[in-house]
Amino acid sequence: MTYNIQKIIREIFVAEIGGDTSFVLERSEVESRGDYSSNIALVRAKREGKSPMELAEVYAARLKENRPDVFLSVEAAHPGFLNVRL
Repeated sequence: MTYNIQKIIREIFVAEIGGDTSFVLERSEVESRGDYSSNIALVRAKREGKSPMELAEVYAARLKENRPDVFLSVEAAHPGFLNVRL
C-alpha cells in the first residue's frame, strides 16, 4: 500500500518534482496524524525557494483536488509534513 500511495504522490507532482526526487512515505505511528506521513515538502522546500510549511499546504490542496477518490484528508503539519488519511 505504501508504494501505491507514494506512486500516486509522485505522479501528481512529476512535472514539478522530477523523477530524481526521493521522499519518504511512512505509516504513521500516531493515529491522530493520519494513516501515512510524507516529507516531500521538507525535501523540496530549499529547491523551490519556499518554506516547507508553505509547500506542504500547497501539496495538500493539490493531492485532495486531484485524487479525492484515494485521500480522505491531506493536512500540512509542522514543520512541513503531509499527513494523509485514506
